[in-house]
Amino acid sequence: MLTILFTLVALAFILVAITKYDIHPFLALFVGAIGFGLLVGMPTSLIIQSIKDGFGGVMGNIGILILLGVTIGVFLEKRWCDGDCAEGAVLDWRKIGDAGHDAEWLYFVYSYLWG
Repeated sequence: MLTILFTLVALAFILVAITKYDIHPFLALFVGAIGFGLLVGMPTSLIIQSIKDGFGGVMGNIGILILLGVTIGVFLEKRWCDGDCAEGAVLDWRKIGDAGHDAEWLYFVYSYLWG
């Protein structure tokens, strides 16, 4: 029963730290995990090992996906194409059609082709 209470305290800490105090989510999760381990009485070496194993497992499974997403995001940011491309294309296509009544479909087609 006490473990459930400590879990809720750790989750509340993580949520408040991220939303109210703008602490980086990674840091909030890290401190929350250490705090939870200390609250439930885990030895320090086991806390660090558990965090290492958990983080390594997550990065082993989705690390490539995160890396590719970051790479694409940086590429688009460097090319100044973070929304301006689609906006400019729709504005150009509106000149062709009658007042752009199909703007939603144009966004969809442009996002499908380039996104």
